[in-house]
Amino acid sequence: MRSFIGCILTMGILKLPSLQMYWDAKSKLFSIQGIRKIITKQRFSDIYTCLIFRNSAFNSENNLSKFESLFICVISNSQFFYKPGPNLSVDESIIPFKGRSSLKVFMPQKPTRFGLKAYVLCEASIGYVLNWTLHTGDVMKSENQGVTQKIVMRLVDGFEGENYNIYMDRYYTSLPLLLDLKDIKINACGTIQKNRLRLNPENKKK
Repeated sequence: MRSFIGCILTMGILKLPSLQMYWDAKSKLFSIQGIRKIITKQRFSDIYTCLIFRNSAFNSENNLSKFESLFICVISNSQFFYKPGPNLSVDESIIPFKGRSSLKVFMPQKPTRFGLKAYVLCEASIGYVLNWTLHTGDVMKSENQGVTQKIVMRLVDGFEGENYNIYMDRYYTSLPLLLDLKDIKINACGTIQKNRLRLNPENKKK
């Protein structure tokens, strides 16, 4: 299993047009010799096809149940082994995916049109991912918080009281969110439209 995971990580760094090319011994330029020595193509394919991260006998209505334990483990280790700098950023990211899933989204104006939409908290200087959550549509607006406000507060969970600076675009920026972040000692900066609700009339003239 360690060999399989190592190959997956290597494929994320050394990207080739097709999976077959990683084991193509005839190509001296594109084949990855290390992968061929570590694991055979058939063995890799068998694991890739049958891999599952939950008890298949357990039925859950949660759309993330099949891999929730995996990404919780990844997020926990990402935060444990790396201390970020003071500047963080919040944005969306599309994970390329064309298979069958109720979570798949289509965004025609994005470079990657089909995939899984994720909300991501990163270190602003190098883009290191500290926390992320998939868009599942289950985040609902409440009486006290909007949808994007809830998403950001979920992402910064665990970073309270450290006086981090978070940068975001107009999709997330709102006065209630900035006040919530201030209450947990997180500074924030984001773009905002002049017609935003509850914006000071004096600021609309600028």
